[in-house]
Amino acid sequence: MNVASATSEWRYHYYESLLSVIPAVLSVPISDLDQYLSDAAGKYSKRATAIMRHLSSMVGEWDKAPGPLADSPIRTHPFLIWPQEEVAPDKSTSRALLANPNALDVDSAATMESLLSRTFPADWSAKRAQAVDDYAVRLLSRHLPGGSKASGIFVRETATGAEFEMDGLIVTGNTAILVEGKGAPLKLASLRGDVRRLKSQFENLISEAWSQLQRDREAMFGSSAHKYRIVRTVTGHSGSLISPTLANVKNVHYVIPTLDGLGEAGSNLEMLHQLGILPDGASPWIVAVSDLALVIDTLRNGSELIAYLRFREKWSKHPRVRVHDEIEMLAMFLEGTDVALRVRAAERENAIAFISGGQARFDDYHAYLRGDGPRADRPGKKVTQRVRRAVDELSRVKPQGWFDAATALLGTPMACAIAFDTHWTRYNAKLDETSAHLAGDEDASIFVARTVDDWKEILSDEQMLDVLSRRDIVWFARRDQKGKLHLEWASHGSAVQSFPRWRF
Repeated sequence: MNVASATSEWRYHYYESLLSVIPAVLSVPISDLDQYLSDAAGKYSKRATAIMRHLSSMVGEWDKAPGPLADSPIRTHPFLIWPQEEVAPDKSTSRALLANPNALDVDSAATMESLLSRTFPADWSAKRAQAVDDYAVRLLSRHLPGGSKASGIFVRETATGAEFEMDGLIVTGNTAILVEGKGAPLKLASLRGDVRRLKSQFENLISEAWSQLQRDREAMFGSSAHKYRIVRTVTGHSGSLISPTLANVKNVHYVIPTLDGLGEAGSNLEMLHQLGILPDGASPWIVAVSDLALVIDTLRNGSELIAYLRFREKWSKHPRVRVHDEIEMLAMFLEGTDVALRVRAAERENAIAFISGGQARFDDYHAYLRGDGPRADRPGKKVTQRVRRAVDELSRVKPQGWFDAATALLGTPMACAIAFDTHWTRYNAKLDETSAHLAGDEDASIFVARTVDDWKEILSDEQMLDVLSRRDIVWFARRDQKGKLHLEWASHGSAVQSFPRWRF
């Protein structure tokens, strides 16, 4: 019989019967589950009963149906319980039906989050945040083994005795990374498109973290640094080991690790600027710890990590650049994408530069690792042979300032590096006519000279230093005794005032 063509009364009784029969067929008695899960000694004879107490709802328990943006009860309480008559004091005949299998599989993180927050309401939030902080600091310091690191850093203002806690700090050479993590997950309503709640949660997560990062910077590296001291740390190096390294810091990077990914928000900070979540110009690295782990696993060393930080700080806040997520941002860096070229093209058309397509490299590689696809190369930073040789040599010899020089080389767009290679012979020939020559544009330039003496003379020219300081990246090349031109150094324009320390 066609149910759709039956009378309404017949359909009512038909569906009522199904609702009675299906749970009876698919559900199982809780007492049977207790017996199945019990150990031989009978010590855990009520395992299933305990599980059901935390992860189930009784039939008829929900007073009103949840709205489309609300969190459905079965999302984190996947079992439904049908109470039945008790046949014995120690044996329940109530039956359990797994109404939401996804809660124990693809959505298990949300299920455990709900369970732990209900079971340990006083401690879970702080422990979750601490786990995010510790994991982020451990990941970020992996490629910076010679630096100092700590999480749970308690700082005291000497005049008042007031203390506050910094979530994390990594210091290597003249570079520091400040970490203020946020362990709270996004609410389901936010994930489903409730803009008001999403903005409110962003304010609680991101705005607060940014304020804390500014406080941390002022206390550690600002004009008020002499008023504060590190009194203790929870994990990592002690305050007595970290404090002496702080005076050398010139570059500070901000990281806000989160439990959940925030979608496009972390890679498109202009949206957060417009919403008032972040002040104009602020460019912290907002990243889910799962994405942070992928980034760290992909990058090869500390120079690549800092180069990536500088890259995303510049482009994640640009109003004409849209990047889908952290993986696409990382792919742009690995490819050496000339984002400035894309931006200029977008400006001519009064348009937005949407940059995507990098995800496939990661999908192919991880499919290969799982055995689900053909062999695929591990994603890595693309550079020219000249840049790779220079970076490897700097990393081996480690002259003063080598880390910053390697970072600048790795931050050079591939198109610029290839253009420099193409004209290398011409640059060398130019030195037959003049003692030094500057080529390139504001994004990347190359400065070539005959001798060290020529460097000293030219780089003492305040006008020339002003020109170079307005370039994003500057390469330095010099002729050797055989008349060949060698790439020896690189600098970010803002740091070009420091005369390069040659490796020989």
